[in-house]
Formats: sequence, structure tokens, C-alpha cells
Amino acid sequence: MEDWTSLCNDKDTEAIVLSKMREIGLSAHLKYAVQSKIKDQNVQISDLEETVHASVNTPELQTLLKNAVYKEVISLQNKVGIDGSELRPLCKEPLDFVRVAEEEWEATLRQGINTLAIEKNLPLCKERSPSESEQLRRKWNSIGSNFPGLHEMNPIYSPKDFLEVLTRVRNSNYNPGVDCGGLMKLNVNVKSLTQLRMLFSSLHPSNLQMENSLSRNGGVEYNEKAEKVLQHELCPLARELCKGGCPVGLRRELWGRALTLNTSSPEDVKKIAANDDNFFVFEDNMHQVLLCFLHDNTMLPHFDHLSVTPMKAFKTGHSGDPHYQTVYPPSGIIPFHGFSIFLAPLCFMFDRADRLYALFREMYLRYFVHLHCISSHPQGILGLCCQFEHLLQCKQPELTEHLRKIGAEPLRMAFDWLMTAFAGHLETRQLLLLWDRIIGYNTLSLLPVMAVSVFEFRATNLFKATTLTEAETVLSDLRCLNILPLLQQTLFM
Repeated sequence: MEDWTSLCNDKDTEAIVLSKMREIGLSAHLKYAVQSKIKDQNVQISDLEETVHASVNTPELQTLLKNAVYKEVISLQNKVGIDGSELRPLCKEPLDFVRVAEEEWEATLRQGINTLAIEKNLPLCKERSPSESEQLRRKWNSIGSNFPGLHEMNPIYSPKDFLEVLTRVRNSNYNPGVDCGGLMKLNVNVKSLTQLRMLFSSLHPSNLQMENSLSRNGGVEYNEKAEKVLQHELCPLARELCKGGCPVGLRRELWGRALTLNTSSPEDVKKIAANDDNFFVFEDNMHQVLLCFLHDNTMLPHFDHLSVTPMKAFKTGHSGDPHYQTVYPPSGIIPFHGFSIFLAPLCFMFDRADRLYALFREMYLRYFVHLHCISSHPQGILGLCCQFEHLLQCKQPELTEHLRKIGAEPLRMAFDWLMTAFAGHLETRQLLLLWDRIIGYNTLSLLPVMAVSVFEFRATNLFKATTLTEAETVLSDLRCLNILPLLQQTLFM
């Protein structure tokens, strides 16, 4: 297991983590435990120091302390942008040209939302009346069937729109002589194949994976290992096990532990997820979760460390009055066409909307948000696109050249996979196995590797394609793919 505590060796980092421990009340919890033991045992002053040490060295408190520190360290890693060995400043966006691109994109989104509101005569910000609130409460458990006319609502943007914006991002010192001839015209640091092999070394075929264990003894040995990890209740151990994949019956608990958890618009759900028979039964849960997600203003502090600036709107009847200006939507997240597809696979893990929401919220804030904003974060969509083009050029230079000759730019065909983290493309069981590894390695860098592996796997048929349409047909259906052998082939063969 990696030494995640090494980050705490820095004094500034240590101070940040200690400060967070006080904020969440952990210090008070430890003090109370010590005081209780001293009071119960009538400890003498001469034995005080020894008793204090013994009080905080109980297995229960040690586990609590380790998990709390781990949670803050991982949170700090994600904010400063640690991905492998990369580190960036703790700020919204350090690169001027990226910040300008994000601001222009946000202006486009604002214009789109305002235009839609005017066309449909809908207020952006309006408080519900008591009767409207009561009606929503009464219909909460059947909320999926109570949104008439949603088919008339057009999405604000699609993955295709976003890609066009990303391909126009340029840094001032761009050198065309060192890129791979793709759509991305950025000189950014990407990982070499050797670095990727080191980062994902646990995926090597010589190491036991959950998928392999099923063919050996029905997965009994791996399940026993997972159960022991859960018994220890240590978050780093759960995350380490996720690198090898999670048993279906224990995935919910393992993800919750690894993510340090305590236990789109509705139209988008209907048009995207509810049209899939696999997800139709979860429609009400998805409406509930997404409605809560878009209204959850507790997510706003996370924007302090993201390049995104939440959009603002005036409450109905108070246009132009800054006292009545508020973030819209309240969560600050503007969903794109297909947004609900992130939530649909998670519905297989939970039968309660509140628990489903807690997991979805954490997954989005920790990982998926980086796929939908323009930033220089190592796990941001800009870097992932560059990583995909670099790795495909490295592994399949002839295939890359062939596809470009027939007008089938690889990134255009793979971008939807990257932006959705393969949700809606892979079969659900395989998708969750991929997300196991994203949680285990705590990085989205596996997405471009997976994308390249699909091109490699379908290379024979792609070479036969003579048009863009034929190439797209070859890559159109990924539901029969098993992710593990493909990832291993790309990384280690």
C-alpha cells in the first residue's frame, strides 16, 4: 500500500490537516474520551500521562483518527492536483490562458440558459409557494412521473459542444513541433507509457484481480480478503483493495469506506436513463437524487479550488438588485445533455435515495467534476484528452495516421467516453469495475488508457474502415468488452 502519510511531512500540509481536525470536532472527541477514562478510573496525577496515552491508543480511537487524517490528506491531494508525482498550487486556476477559456465558456453557458429561460418564459430563481412545496412532498415517491412537458426543454450543451471549445484552447508558447498532430494544440505534461505502467502497476497480469479470482475458486478467496479489509475499518485498506476490483456484494461498503463516506434536470433523466430498460425502474430515485444535487448549496465551497465560477441569477421580481442575486443552480453545477447517465449505474448499488445521493455527490465532487470544466488540473478533461492522443500515437501510430487520413479524428470518436467516464457505453458490471479502479488509484488517468485500449482491440476493423461513418460503427458498441484484459494489453503488452 502506498504511503499516503508522506504528504503530511510538509509542515504547511500538517498545519492544514490539524486545523481540519479541530473544525470537524475530532480533537474534542479525543479529549472527551480521555476525560471519561480518567473520571471512570479515578486516575492519580502520577499516572495521568500514561493514562492519556493509553486512552487514545485504543483500536477504536486509532481507527477513527487514522481515517479522519486520511480523509483530509486525500481531500488536499485532490485540491492541489496530485496525480502520480504532479503538484500544482492551491488556487482556482494558475494558468491565465486556461482561466480565460473557462470564463468564455461560462459566458456561453449563461447566454444559453438565459435564452432558454426567455423562450420558455421560466424564471431562473423563484421561491416555491407553501402549496408548491407541499405538492412536491406529497409526490416525492413518484416524482419521476410528475414532470409534464419536459420533452420541450433543450439541453444547454452536449459533449460535442464542449469538445469544440476545448480544441480551441491554446497556450501562448505552444510549439506545434512537439505535439502528436491531434486536435489538442497544447504543450502539457502527459505521462509516458513507462510512467503509466508504474502508476497502475497493480493491474499487471501477475497480480490477483477480482475478475481472475472468479475463474479460480468462484471468488471465495478474494471475497474473504475483502471482508477482512472491511473488518479493519481502515479507509486506505479499502481503497487499496479497489485497485483489484470489488466483489459485487461488498462494493457498496468498500466504496463507502474508500471514499470516507459515513455510510441533470428531470428531463435529462427521462430522455437518457429512463429510455434504457435497465435503468427504468430507478427513475423516481434518480429524479430525487438529481433534484437534491442541483439544489445542494453545500457544494459551493468546493468551487474555491476549481476553475469554475458558479453562475448567478436574480430572484423573480428583483432583477438588477444585488441583494437578491443568488447562485443558479444552487449547487453551481450546470448539467449537460446526458448528465444523468453518471447516476444510473450507481442505482444498482443502493435502494435508498439518501444513501445513493451521498455516494453520487462524493463521486462527482472528487472525480467527475473535472470532466466538465476547463482547467489545468492533472485530472482535468484537457489533460485527459492530451493523454489519450499521446498514448494512442505511442501505441498505434499507423492506426492513428490511417484514421486521420479518412477524416476519423480519434479524439472526436473517443471524447464522449472520456467526458462520461464510459457511463452509458460499457456494460454496467464492467463500468463499475472500471470505477473501482478509479477510486482505488484515486485518479481519472485510467480513462484515456481505457479509451486507447478500445482502439487497440478494434484495430483490425478500424484499418478496414474507409470513411468516418464506418470507423464510428466499429466503435459504436462497447457493451461486450471486458475491461481488465484490455487495460492489461495496453499497459503491459
